[in-house]
Amino acid sequence: MLEKNPFLWIIASAFVGAFVIHPFIMILAEVMVPVAHGADTDPKFWESIQMAFSFSMLPWTFGFATMGGFTGWILFRMQSALTEEKKLQGAMELAGAACHELNQPMQVILNCAEIMSSQLREQDDLRLYADEMISQILRMDKILKKTTRITKYRTVKYVKGRIIDIDKASDSDLMI
Repeated sequence: MLEKNPFLWIIASAFVGAFVIHPFIMILAEVMVPVAHGADTDPKFWESIQMAFSFSMLPWTFGFATMGGFTGWILFRMQSALTEEKKLQGAMELAGAACHELNQPMQVILNCAEIMSSQLREQDDLRLYADEMISQILRMDKILKKTTRITKYRTVKYVKGRIIDIDKASDSDLMI
């Protein structure tokens, strides 16, 4: 019946797109956004699945049913970007607060270690420890500076979950 009447084909296609495919894509986006950001799965993987699903409908439709798929895909991308932006904002605020709070005591420790190092003889074992303290404090300073330059939300696996990857998340040339 649908082959004989193209108008019915268009209406059926639009119906399937609007009431079957579009809600399915929306549910898929709602379920997969948290999974993609919380699990080890790359969010691009789910985007490609949604896009492939939308394109798989092209041969049997005149574009009406795929509209629901593309709408779901666009909403998924927008929701994913918003989630990413919120995570980035939280990471940047936490990084700024931590850097501010850690910088003051770190400077005091650095000053004490430099005074200690300058007052000890070169052969003294304590001077080696003081110099190592200075070296590690300067390394901490680089990490804090890099942390203040976080511009992206990137994580890496850690003992019981994930942590922010400071090297990949920041736009800094500083080597740690």
